[in-house]
Amino acid sequence: MSESSEDKTKRKYVHVLTSNPWPFQCSIFYANPTESTRLLDDMKRFKQRLRRKLPTSPMLIRIKLLHRNKVLQAYVSILTANDHCDVIEGVASRSFAVPVNVRGRRFSAERIARQASAIKSQKPHNLNRLLGDRKINRYSLLNVAYLLTPTLTKAQ
Repeated sequence: MSESSEDKTKRKYVHVLTSNPWPFQCSIFYANPTESTRLLDDMKRFKQRLRRKLPTSPMLIRIKLLHRNKVLQAYVSILTANDHCDVIEGVASRSFAVPVNVRGRRFSAERIARQASAIKSQKPHNLNRLLGDRKINRYSLLNVAYLLTPTLTKAQ
């Protein structure tokens, strides 16, 4: 039996998450959660600028949903090998069309293991519910050439 697209995405993301060191996490939230519906449009410009600003730092970027105070909002989680939250905050403030908040923290190996376990066992967030009915790439890698462990190829 062939693997579903959802399972393939989960498998590839978990592989990149667990096979590389990601000691830092920066999360970008819209100051007004209702503005998060514009995330996909803002992300294109943001990733281009971030790639130029930090050309040798690998980053694992994932779009997530958060249900806070009865409001559903999309946000971005960025895992990095180095603490670049100040740079990411500067790029985000110039790239997003509306004000955003950036939160940074250390990301332990235990947290990576818990996140990988949750991703494997749980159903992915329904991003289309908030972001509209269009193709959404749940995660992306920037500066792949600088990863310690290569990513999965199509044959894998």
